[in-house]
Amino acid sequence: MVGRLTAALLLLLCSHWATAQVLTYTESSVDGCRHCRALGYPVPIPIESSEPGDYFRTYAQLDAHLSALALGSADISRQSLGATVAGRSIPVYLLGDADSVRAEGLIPEAAVLQNGGIHAREWGTPEVVAGIIEDLAAGAEGRGLQRYLLDNLNMVIIPVLNVDGFLQTQRYPHQALFSEDGDAQRSGDSDYPRDGRMRRKNMRATDEVLDLNADGMNGVDLNRNNPPFWANSAPSRSSFSSTSIVYHGSAAASEPETQALQAAADFGPGDRLRLYIDTHSFRRIYYAPRTHNARRNAILDRLAARMRQVPATNYDYGPSGPGGEIGSTDEYFAQTYEIPSYTLELEPGLTGAVEYGGNGVSHDGFILPEREIARVRRELVAASLLGYYHQAGPPAVLAVEIRRSSDDAVVLDSRWTAVSAERRELQQQRLTPLQAGADYRLRLQFDKPMRARDAAGQVVNYPGQAVALTPQLGLTAEFSNGCSDSMTISSVPADWLGALGSRYDDDSLLVDFTLPASWAPEQITRLDLEISSADLAGQALDADPATVVDWRNGAWHQYENGNNQAGDVGGTDSNHRLIDDGSPRFTPAGSRVCSSNSGGGMDTSTSLGLLLLGLLAIRRRIHLSRNNR
Repeated sequence: MVGRLTAALLLLLCSHWATAQVLTYTESSVDGCRHCRALGYPVPIPIESSEPGDYFRTYAQLDAHLSALALGSADISRQSLGATVAGRSIPVYLLGDADSVRAEGLIPEAAVLQNGGIHAREWGTPEVVAGIIEDLAAGAEGRGLQRYLLDNLNMVIIPVLNVDGFLQTQRYPHQALFSEDGDAQRSGDSDYPRDGRMRRKNMRATDEVLDLNADGMNGVDLNRNNPPFWANSAPSRSSFSSTSIVYHGSAAASEPETQALQAAADFGPGDRLRLYIDTHSFRRIYYAPRTHNARRNAILDRLAARMRQVPATNYDYGPSGPGGEIGSTDEYFAQTYEIPSYTLELEPGLTGAVEYGGNGVSHDGFILPEREIARVRRELVAASLLGYYHQAGPPAVLAVEIRRSSDDAVVLDSRWTAVSAERRELQQQRLTPLQAGADYRLRLQFDKPMRARDAAGQVVNYPGQAVALTPQLGLTAEFSNGCSDSMTISSVPADWLGALGSRYDDDSLLVDFTLPASWAPEQITRLDLEISSADLAGQALDADPATVVDWRNGAWHQYENGNNQAGDVGGTDSNHRLIDDGSPRFTPAGSRVCSSNSGGGMDTSTSLGLLLLGLLAIRRRIHLSRNNR
C-alpha cells in the first residue's frame, strides 16, 4: 500500500506530477512532498479478490463475482441496461423467483430499485449494493428473510452505474487532480481534488490519462442530470459550467448512464415499483425529497425512521420540501412513480475520516478506511433489506387453526385463499364443538416472516427496531342474552415457530389457551378471535385480507384498520370467528359486559333486581331481629 512506500518513491511521484497538479495520498506525512496528503491510515487500493472482505474489490472482480452468482442461481439474472459514454456495458441484476406473483399465488409482486456507484469516488457504495446481491444469494436456499424477498418481490439492483468514472478512480487509487474552476470556494480547500481517485462525474469529454489537465475537470454529474428538476437549482448546486463538479449536462437525461437508470424501472416493472434508493457517501444520512402527496410523505418518514436505526450508529434524516430540488435521481423517482425515494449517504459522518483516527484531510470522507467496509456493508445491507421487506407489503393473517389439546381434534380451520390479483376468499370449517373449561392450541400463519432470531436462536427484534415481540391475542364473546365478555390469550416469544413455520421461519405462532369455565358454548352466539401484531418492520396487520393491499397514487391501497377503514396504518384482525352468528365482519361486539363468572346467564338488569331484593331481605331480617329482642 502507498502508506508503506519509501519517502524517496513518494518524492519521485510528487516531482513527476507536479506540473500536472496532482495530489498524492499517503498514510503518513512525507517531508518535502508539497502535494502529498497524509490520511492517517493506509490508503485503500482495489484488491483482486472476488469475495467480500475488509477491503475494496476491483471492478473486474466485483462484476465477475456477481456474474458467477447469477449464472449459478435460478433467482438472479444479469442483464445490460445499455452502455456508458465510453461504450462500456452497465450491468443490472434482477433478483426474484421465476414467476411474477407472490408465494400465495395470483397476487402480483411489487418491485424495488437500488443503485450504487453513480459518483465514482464513493467506493463504499458498490460494495454495499453488491453486498445486497451476495446476501440474497447466500440466503436463497433457506426459509428466512432472503427467501421471502426472493419469493415475493422483484429487486432491481445496479452495483455501479458510473462504470467509466469508477474505473478511473481505481486506476489512480493514490492520486487525484487539483480543481481549478472555483469549486475550491465550495469545499474550503485550495486544492480540492477532482479527477483520478476523486472523480465524481462521468467521463464525458474526458480521457483516462490523469496528467492532461485540460480535460480533467470535464464530465457530467449524473445526480444533477435528471428531470423534472434539471437545471432548477442555484449554480452552486447545479451548474451550467462543463467544468463544475455539479455540471448538470446539456439537457435533462442527456447522459446514457442517466437513461439507463431510468430504464431500469421497466424491469420492475415500473407500475409495480414501491421503493428507490440511490446509494452515496458520505454524510451518514437518508436524504428524502418530499412531494405534495401528504400520505406518501408520511410513509416516507416512517420508513426512513425504520431503516436509519438499523446500523449500530444511527443515521440522520434529511427530508426536503418542494422548492429546493437539484435534478437528482431520488427526485426523479419520487415524482415519476410516487414512491418512497432516498439518497442514502454512507459513512462517515460530517467529521469525515477523523472518526476513524484520520488526520482530517478535507475530503477524506470519500476514502473510507478498508477496515471499516465489511461492517458498513453488513449494516447497510440489513437496512436496505428492511426497506424492501416493508415495501413488499403489510402483514396479513392467512390462516388460523385451533385444536383441542386433549385429543388434537380440530375446532376451527379458517384460511384466506387468493382468488384474483385483488381479492381473497375466507374458507372456514368448524369441526368440533367448543367445551367450557377445555384447553386449546391456537396456530396462526402470517404471509411473511414476522420475527428475527439472534445467534442463540432466541426471538429478538430486527437490528435497530423496537417492536413488541408478543402479539396481543384475545377472545370476545357475545351471549344469547345480549351481553358480552372478553379474555386475553397470553403468548410468549418462544411461541414463534422458527423453522417449523408454515412457509418461512417465524411466519407462524403457536399459543395455548383455556376457554373460561363460565363460558357455556351453548349460550355464546358469537366468539371472535382478535389478533393484533406488527411485523419486524413495525407495520400493523391488514385487518381485512379479503381486499389485497397494493400501492396506488403514492400510498397503500386497501390497507384497512380494525374498523375497516382504509389508510396506511392497519389494525386488529377479527375475521376468524370460532362461533359465527352470520353478522357482517367488523361489526362491533355488544356493549353490555357480563361478569367473567356469569357465563352469560344473567344480564345487568337481572343482577340489579336481585341486588335490590337481597337488600330488602336483609332489611326485613334486621327489622324482625329488633322486634324479637
